[in-house]
Amino acid sequence: MEVFLENIITYSVVAGIIGFVMYFYLKSKRVKTEMNIQKIAKAKEFGLHEPISLHPVIDTESCIGSGACIEACPEEALDIVADDEAAEKRFSNAMDKLPAETERLTEAVKKKDWKPMLAEAEKRAMKVTEKLEALNKKACSKK
Repeated sequence: MEVFLENIITYSVVAGIIGFVMYFYLKSKRVKTEMNIQKIAKAKEFGLHEPISLHPVIDTESCIGSGACIEACPEEALDIVADDEAAEKRFSNAMDKLPAETERLTEAVKKKDWKPMLAEAEKRAMKVTEKLEALNKKACSKK
């Protein structure tokens, strides 16, 4: 009987401690959740709830055709095309290259041949760095 009572007391104390810890844990989670809900509401109020796109969107209504966006793009991914037909042709050419490029990358991953991909990434990173440095110098010289 004594062992039984001792076990009940032990389990009750352990359950009490666990309940105590869980109460404060859940309370802190609720507070953090409420804070996050408030932050999201504030972001929505300012129109900042959409994620930033890695792909630029050009507002054609305000575009003046200066090419400043092309010059500023560190990836050199932008260009001005004369009309929709030229844009469609460029898009079509890019899509035609996609299966071969996908196959090349898939084979490199299967073979675990990272060196060419890393070398290409390093070249692109250097090119982007150089472009950003040149843009920074240009911006500083205008001041």
